[in-house]
Amino acid sequence: MPELSYTIEALFAATRISVWFWLLFVVIAPVFLEHIRELPQIEKMIYSWVGIGGTIIISIFVLTVLNIFDFISIVLLLLLIPLVMDILKNRDMGMIAYFKQLELNTVVSHVKFIENYEGLNWKDIKGKIKEWFTNRTWANTYTLIAFVIALIGSLSRMYSALENASPFSRTWYTHLDRIKNIRLQEYFADMPDPGGMHSMVSLFSMLTQVSPEMILHLMGALTSFFLCIIVFWATKDLTKNEYPLAPIFAMSIYALVPMLFLPLSLDLQIEANSLDLALCFAIPTITIFIRNLRGSYKSPRSYVLIGFLATALTNIFVACIVLLPTLLLALVATSRRGYFPSLVREFG
Repeated sequence: MPELSYTIEALFAATRISVWFWLLFVVIAPVFLEHIRELPQIEKMIYSWVGIGGTIIISIFVLTVLNIFDFISIVLLLLLIPLVMDILKNRDMGMIAYFKQLELNTVVSHVKFIENYEGLNWKDIKGKIKEWFTNRTWANTYTLIAFVIALIGSLSRMYSALENASPFSRTWYTHLDRIKNIRLQEYFADMPDPGGMHSMVSLFSMLTQVSPEMILHLMGALTSFFLCIIVFWATKDLTKNEYPLAPIFAMSIYALVPMLFLPLSLDLQIEANSLDLALCFAIPTITIFIRNLRGSYKSPRSYVLIGFLATALTNIFVACIVLLPTLLLALVATSRRGYFPSLVREFG
């Protein structure tokens, strides 16, 4: 049994990573992604994961190739991307007129906020908590069951990491070396494998001040929780919620009985695994693509492109063998089911 201090440190590390994940993909992302602002929380989180998370992986790849990757450069790039896109969208106004309008809108929004701000009291907080619990999207019985199953699956993987502070395989040292190489502006070094997972670990290590060694040791458990939620969400959407037990069954196979059904060893499920992280991009990308073809929750085509690039930069196998054929199959199935106008709009 390891020392109690290690267990507490690991739990606090997992908490810090989870909090920063929530801040980045639920609180901050809607500021940059206008499309997702009115979506429910779980939809907002997954769309922002594809949009912002994919952009982060692509940006780190570009910055590393240019030998200018550090925390300041990635933050500046992420701030400049929406600004440049907005300037291109409003290029008819001219640069001077655009920045004057931007300044005016910023001042007006701040004045409105100051005028309408009344502060928070206990009744407001109590009302928001009550509203959160009575919201059907979150208080739905099947959704609560899904979160419980995902939590059990995550804790079952984390238990082994808490029991043993040392890495479970030699691959862990390879992953750690890749992370250090990325910080030294060497994206591929001697390995042709994509480094999307290592880029994400490096960024979260900077944000949370948790060592990359600890993140690698806990990443399997944290990724499994998010992947379970994604499987539940995607299955529920693709079946149009006609079979409520189908999403529960789909996520349970991965969460509760992985050793019986999945050809993955225990160490690949507990520690960092690019296959799982790539699926966290691939499954939402497939779902968003099918939604666009159906005409429901219509979103910009850039989500599909960013999702595919992020998947490819994380795991080539998932991108070429899972994601790309599924997208092509969805095109064929959609054209046969009478969604041809949506197909034309998607690529027109």
